[in-house]
Amino acid sequence: VATNQIPVNSITKFFDTAACGEELFGGTNEGLYRLVRAKHEWTWTKVTEDGFPGDLIVAGVTFRDDKCDTIFAVARGEGLWKGKRNNQDNKWEWDRVDDAKDIDDDARYVLVDGDNIFLAGDFGVRWAAIPSDQAPYVWQATNLTTLVTSISDNNGRLLAAVWNQGVYEWKPQTKDWALQGDLPDKLVYYVAAIQSSVIAGAQSGLFLTDTGMAWQLVKSVPQETTYTALAYQGTYFIGQRSELVRKSVDEGKTWKTLPPFPRPLRPDG
Repeated sequence: VATNQIPVNSITKFFDTAACGEELFGGTNEGLYRLVRAKHEWTWTKVTEDGFPGDLIVAGVTFRDDKCDTIFAVARGEGLWKGKRNNQDNKWEWDRVDDAKDIDDDARYVLVDGDNIFLAGDFGVRWAAIPSDQAPYVWQATNLTTLVTSISDNNGRLLAAVWNQGVYEWKPQTKDWALQGDLPDKLVYYVAAIQSSVIAGAQSGLFLTDTGMAWQLVKSVPQETTYTALAYQGTYFIGQRSELVRKSVDEGKTWKTLPPFPRPLRPDG
């Protein structure tokens, strides 16, 4: 895979990715990138199309649905953009739907659930109904008003990791967030769910809960800082400070260590 338009070593942070069908976008400290295939080669191309500035810190990116023709990107200190794909030439057209003063300078995460869109960051979580055409977005506050370190959609179950508090679940009927038990380590980074089970990556390790069960430290994996947690097609994946990735196919009961990542080459070789 090649990278064009800016030197590889100028990208120092890779914040988020969004994949849908054959489309893949990545948010970085140097802007938004799209993986494009041309002449049998995949190339990371910086998004500088109409309506999207090139040099932004893109912290969050997500597709609206599995049609893969609408995407949202949030840039820190700048605002929220919406991209629509033109199927005739496969190019994307962008519009800024809100600037930073209307949402928050520190919006870091964006997530779409049906016809609603959520933004999260130091301010907590806010949401809005996605309007039709050019109608304005009307943002609503929620009962989460402090640092949210991640927000995830787990087959329609929305979960948020709230620093120094624990794990919360979105309740669409009441439009607020409910605390999910008493997590022993409140310094939580990421949360994911499969069926009724939930895992949380925290400063002191990985924690697991299920219906009617208190949070338990998973002792079969090292008690190391667990930065990321992901649920995908019935399998959990976690990433820890040791730089190893582990997976579980039985809702967190047992874990297998995956082969280590090869260390990337430095730009100078």
